[in-house]
Amino acid sequence: GENGEDNGDGVAGNDPTPIQIADLGIAKTIAGEPVLTENGNFVVTYQLVIENTGTVAIGNLSLLEDISTQFGSAFVDAGNLVITSGTSDPLSDIAVDSAGWNGVNSIELLDGSSANILAIGDSFTVQFDVEINPIVVTAPLNNQVVGEGVAFDENGNPITNPDGSPLVAVDLSDAGSDPGTSNPDDPSDLGTPDDPTLFDPPEIPLSQITGTVFLDDNGDGIQQPGETGTAGVEVILTGTDVYGNPVAVTVLTDANGNYAFDGLFAGDYTVTIAAPEGFVGELNTDQISNIQLGFGESADNNTFAEVLPGDSNLTAGNPPQLPFLGPLVNNPISNLINSFAGAQSTIYSGIPINANADPLSLDSGRAVTGGYTGSGDGWGGDCDPCGQVIDPCDPCNSIMNVPVIMDDGCGCEGTMPNEMEMGVPVIMEGTQANPIQNGQEARNVEAIANSSESNESDTGESNVARPSFLKRFMNWLSA
Repeated sequence: GENGEDNGDGVAGNDPTPIQIADLGIAKTIAGEPVLTENGNFVVTYQLVIENTGTVAIGNLSLLEDISTQFGSAFVDAGNLVITSGTSDPLSDIAVDSAGWNGVNSIELLDGSSANILAIGDSFTVQFDVEINPIVVTAPLNNQVVGEGVAFDENGNPITNPDGSPLVAVDLSDAGSDPGTSNPDDPSDLGTPDDPTLFDPPEIPLSQITGTVFLDDNGDGIQQPGETGTAGVEVILTGTDVYGNPVAVTVLTDANGNYAFDGLFAGDYTVTIAAPEGFVGELNTDQISNIQLGFGESADNNTFAEVLPGDSNLTAGNPPQLPFLGPLVNNPISNLINSFAGAQSTIYSGIPINANADPLSLDSGRAVTGGYTGSGDGWGGDCDPCGQVIDPCDPCNSIMNVPVIMDDGCGCEGTMPNEMEMGVPVIMEGTQANPIQNGQEARNVEAIANSSESNESDTGESNVARPSFLKRFMNWLSA
């Protein structure tokens, strides 16, 4: 029979039996390249293509994303949900929830206030961004969208199964861009029509900080040709990378004074050096702070100009470096006096007197005179106070190496390598039988050595020879 109706074709009977297929095709892929942001996270743009691949219209369409659950701790945020390619059939009516969707838990992409009808063979494309923390990713991230809708006839009535249940279409997204195939050419394809879309974060571009530590001869803070680098200087890097991790690394400068910190994430860093032994530090600072380092960047020429103590060429510094003042006792007192005087001249002069303030005289009747000069050869002339041919630099062969004022007025000045190195004159009797001659009994020499206990002055008073003031002063110092 007619089976109830003509079907409008004007022919009674012989009508084809319609097959009602409710089917969806969903493909999901990553659009473009992931973008590394300043905070160190990747922003990945996902693209969904949804197509009605069945023989009936699909209404009450739902697209559920559960990115936060699937990505775990790598998930940071999601948004920017838009339709990039709309439907073409007038019967279709699709809208997305751009304001409410954030990728957290199982959340609907489509706006529930719309009918969300997708006509037979029609399709649309949506995309959204997901922010991912790459340093916690240990394996590729899997993600799929679940699509579901109810079949409607051309009159907008729900189609039911023989048991009265709604005829529905359900699909898991397949990795790729074609919802009508299994996308065998997609990198994430596993050979099925419902493969998850994989995201494997690319390697994070690493950065470095480099510089030099050098001896700044002219103190201008700039390394000039000939100003050598300083090896073995301790350089310390501190700071915090963009992921909030504290950084503390120490290296030593190489033979040329260069240093490098490699394999760094972007962040805020400080470089500090410890001035090597013998140096007084860097001219302006021993620390370079607030080095803002981006991903894949190289912060070069972080230079430290070191200076030595007493560098007279310094033209910069805070504060300016002062010359090094060594200990005064490095030189004999006589040399210091000589240098203070500005020339080689008599260190002291005058006539020695006794305790009664009377001038001293020798047995020969000649007056005793004082004074000696700091001459370069240790002598005030070419005299031979001992009256014999001996070492011209040590006419008395004195192992004491002390200056001696002799009868003829000449003196000698030795090198004074020990505690006697004070340049102290000794007044001697002017005879060739002097006991200091040839170094004999040199250690027993008194400040005044006369062949008799006293000398008589013209007035008949006893003139006892006494040590000079300088000798007594030095004896007091040594005591």
